[in-house]
Amino acid sequence: SKGEWTASCDDTGALYLVMPVDRETKDLVFSFRLLSGTADELRFEEGFFQGVTREGAKFMRFVFPWVDGAFEHQKPLDFILEITPARKSGLIGTPVTIVISDPGR
Repeated sequence: SKGEWTASCDDTGALYLVMPVDRETKDLVFSFRLLSGTADELRFEEGFFQGVTREGAKFMRFVFPWVDGAFEHQKPLDFILEITPARKSGLIGTPVTIVISDPGR
């Protein structure tokens, strides 16, 4: 209607996970697996992925976009994510779990 603005990306969201980069972690790849909870339309693909970083950066970033269908309000997120590190040689490390929770907006 008149006076309302929406953009083609209004119904999208993104989850950013940031991890430190140092001598030991800079060459690792990671897998992400939803263990429990609700993550709306957020999906974690199978496989191992390398974070996005720049030369000399102190952090690597992983971006997980999704379409939540909410144009004005973000839907709540509440889930447990398992993150498993691995070396490119195939050696798999010990997984850690993190809780991600946001009441929405």
